[in-house]
Amino acid sequence: MIRIFLADDEPKILRGLTRQIENLGLDVQIIGTAANGEVALEELKRLRADLAFIDINMPKRNGIELIQDIRALQLRTELVIVSGYDEFEYAQQAMRLGVSEYLLKPVEEEELRRVIVACQEAKEPETSLYSPFITRVMGYLKANYQEEELDLTQVAEKFELSPNYLSNLLRRETGGGFVEALNLIRINQAKEMLRSSREVKIYEVAEACGYKSQHYFSRIFKRTTGVTPKGFQLDAE
Repeated sequence: MIRIFLADDEPKILRGLTRQIENLGLDVQIIGTAANGEVALEELKRLRADLAFIDINMPKRNGIELIQDIRALQLRTELVIVSGYDEFEYAQQAMRLGVSEYLLKPVEEEELRRVIVACQEAKEPETSLYSPFITRVMGYLKANYQEEELDLTQVAEKFELSPNYLSNLLRRETGGGFVEALNLIRINQAKEMLRSSREVKIYEVAEACGYKSQHYFSRIFKRTTGVTPKGFQLDAE
């Protein structure tokens, strides 16, 4: 079951999202809501949601500030921004902070379904395939994939292991080494960004996903998916 939290200062939006999600018939539970960022942060710390839908514009703590606080606490909650058409710049900031994607108001039910199903699919391997330790490592990569300088040595030091030992653990449990694991996470995030908007530029996606070079990003993306980022973006329309 996916545990979902909703944060929006408009009661009508909260009611609408709640109704839409419940009508999808998926294995989910809405565990809480909040009308401002301050309450949302306290509730997310307490409830440990799997997935949170967060409005950009909220009192006391806006969506960007809330996401920064969630990332600082390393809460393992997938984050989705809900915004208006005139807030794309803020949505880009959110992407750089590691949100899964952003949805435009009014939110379509099929978009909600896609996001929730993706969260379910991402959660399944963690609970059934990986050891608790590797699950923690993968969670750390998902929370920090946007950092350009993230590398095997840094992560190994974080978990007090030698780089070689960590690389071998990853290869044994995931079928690939550190670079493969990190690239897979980054490319999955890039796919979500490209699906979300036709306006987002390829270099913006590359930067938001931790790649210094747009050319290198495009090469990895095509090697992983079989199509270029632009081709993927156009096909997703």
